[in-house]
Amino acid sequence: MLTVAGTAAVSATTPLWEPDPNALGTLTFYNALGAPVTGGTLSDQPPAYYVAASGPGRPGDSIAQLYLATPREGVNPQQWSKDVMSAATDYPNPTAPAPVNGLAAPVASTTKTDPTIALYIAEFPNLIAKDGYANLYEFRLYTSSPSKLAGVTYYRMVIQVDVLGKDKDGLVTGTWTVVYPEAKTATATTLTASPAAPAAHGTAVTLTATVTPAAAGNVHFFDGTADLGAGTYDAGTGKATLTTSPVDGAHSFTARFTPDDPKLAGSASAVLSYQVGAATGTPTNTTVTASPDGPAAHGAAVTLTATVTPALAGAVEFFDGTANLGTAAADPGTGKATVTVHPADGTHAFTAQFAPDDHAYAGSTSAALSYTVEPVAAATTAGATTGPATTPAAAAQRNPAAVPAAGQQPVAASASASTSTRPSVSPSPPSPGPTPTGPVGGALALASSTTNVALLAGMSTILVAVVATVLALLRRRRDPR
Repeated sequence: MLTVAGTAAVSATTPLWEPDPNALGTLTFYNALGAPVTGGTLSDQPPAYYVAASGPGRPGDSIAQLYLATPREGVNPQQWSKDVMSAATDYPNPTAPAPVNGLAAPVASTTKTDPTIALYIAEFPNLIAKDGYANLYEFRLYTSSPSKLAGVTYYRMVIQVDVLGKDKDGLVTGTWTVVYPEAKTATATTLTASPAAPAAHGTAVTLTATVTPAAAGNVHFFDGTADLGAGTYDAGTGKATLTTSPVDGAHSFTARFTPDDPKLAGSASAVLSYQVGAATGTPTNTTVTASPDGPAAHGAAVTLTATVTPALAGAVEFFDGTANLGTAAADPGTGKATVTVHPADGTHAFTAQFAPDDHAYAGSTSAALSYTVEPVAAATTAGATTGPATTPAAAAQRNPAAVPAAGQQPVAASASASTSTRPSVSPSPPSPGPTPTGPVGGALALASSTTNVALLAGMSTILVAVVATVLALLRRRRDPR
């Protein structure tokens, strides 16, 4: 059973409720760089930045949302208590790192404001002592569309927690590990090009990917988001090659390995920047700026603007380090291209790479723009709730889907009332308006002053007339003539 006194969790076992009649497949967790995640701490926020389904999801759906559920022995898993662990997000996600950005399957994207596993356990602890249930929790990914609510089916992953104690706020501390499906063995993919860049116009370039450990599968090569095709792959050496003749300009090559063995995780190479025709093309220059100016507040939308000189038609790819943030067309009239991103808290290095349509010009890459997103304090307390899933105030601040009661289905992208005792935020009273300044404020002040002077002058004239009348009447009473 789950304890909060430091007792270690029991050994991992296959969940006794499997096979789950409501499950469509399994889930894979990825970190912010696109590497698979198979465990962590209960205080990780979020436990993973991207959660991908193993299959296509319900036809017509385009929204994914992550939940965490607590097992109940002898009860259909559909009716277990559960709560949201992410906002409802659109998929596919082209701004995610490789290989996530190339997935057509449902992908839920999380942020550093989403709940921790420890916060969830405070509300919905697993108190079952029986092996196959003890210390186990189930992550679920539901899909929906703008016109259709989520159904009763989902993709899932089962984790086991090992509770070590409590923190100063009373939340459990410890670790979590994926126990179902069986954790996959990680692979790594590297990429080289021959000849080395820069290459002359019309050069045939051979791309070589190396997969470790070597295993059966396939390797696809990409230039930005364009799939160049599958390379010739040798499973014995882990090497794949593909020869292409890239057009003049800047290129961003990557390689992605998909294994045949379901126990292996796929992998993607880092971006290999490559220049063709730079020696003979007219030079260009690319700069990148960000709005708002850094540092930005947590969760802020940041617009990156690349400016190419001279202004030319072409494509601009934006990067955060080696992570591809997306591609935008350069306006041939202004030379500008923009993308809007929601960077995670921390320090970033944004760059922009320009590839011109006109082969008479050379591509260019901007200098790195250092940018900081400031963190915000995360909620650290939770109150106990009973019954089926509720939506915490912390999740309501993210506009998550309503959490269904037992037997009901989750609703994507809508907020609902909650019986959760997590702290809520009260609105601040409005501030008084500012004092008018400048030409308009000065005119208003002068008008007010002029009006007061005129009013006082009129009152003084009336008062003098009244006093004169009273004095005249008094004189007549003394002198009746």
